[in-house]
Amino acid sequence: MVVALWPGCRALLHVPSQQRPFIPCVLVEDAAFCIPVVTDTASLTILVEVTASLMLLVEVTALIIPVEATAYFILLVEFTAFLFILVEATASCILVMEVTASCILVVEVTATFIILVDATASYILLVQFTAFLIILVELTAFLTILVEATASCILVVQVTASLVLLVADTALCILVVEVTPPLIFLIEATASCIPVVEVTASLIPLVADTASCILEVEVTASLILLVQFTAFLIILVELTAFLTILAEATASCVLVVEVTAACTLAVEVIASLIVLVEATASLILLLEFTAFLIILVEATASRILLGRPLLCIFS
Repeated sequence: MVVALWPGCRALLHVPSQQRPFIPCVLVEDAAFCIPVVTDTASLTILVEVTASLMLLVEVTALIIPVEATAYFILLVEFTAFLFILVEATASCILVMEVTASCILVVEVTATFIILVDATASYILLVQFTAFLIILVELTAFLTILVEATASCILVVQVTASLVLLVADTALCILVVEVTPPLIFLIEATASCIPVVEVTASLIPLVADTASCILEVEVTASLILLVQFTAFLIILVELTAFLTILAEATASCVLVVEVTAACTLAVEVIASLIVLVEATASLILLLEFTAFLIILVEATASRILLGRPLLCIFS
């Protein structure tokens, strides 16, 4: 229980208890009803002044109006003050509710903005991943084309080597076919007309020339193989450099300049292969021309040797 002694009731304290009228505002159940909390200083000042004026009015009225009417008038004033306090509290509650609604709206806007930022980041990651997949597919296609081109170059080199061997065998067969009849005729003429010593002396230069021609052919073949091996080493070095650049481009995944350099190097490798094929063709022509010269020399030597037995016969 809380005892509320307002200024207007102080005059009743001097009255004996038997003569005091019943005042319902003296004993109050709730302390908050009697002690309002006012946060506004100006409102509190006005409320204090109004209350003091009312209390003064009550004290003046108490001298004229009976005590019981004064008590009811005080109760009416207190109830009016309570209504004013209730209105102010209701306004404060409404203001608090509006501020709370504004805070909730700010929180919702902030959450929406955070969700939008997350969605934008996810979209950026998706675009970057898609670009990476496109680069990976293009790189795979380029590697496939490169492997096919390398296989084609290897096949061209193998076919070229087979053609070189076929041309060499054909030239050798032609040489054997062209040389065999003169040798048969020479052997028959030698057996019938020339002594063995003269034939032997005539065959020694031919054998020496043939050995030197064979040696030249072998040297030429060795040079061809050396040139082919050198070209193969050059291609291997360029291919190694290209694979190194390609590995660096694969590691970075987005360096278009290195991929362009690798493509340029691949074009250079293909150009080198074309030059190698042309050089091989030129060497084949040179070999055929050398074989033709050898056949021509051997045919000339055979005719010279065939001329000697005829001279012996006619002598």
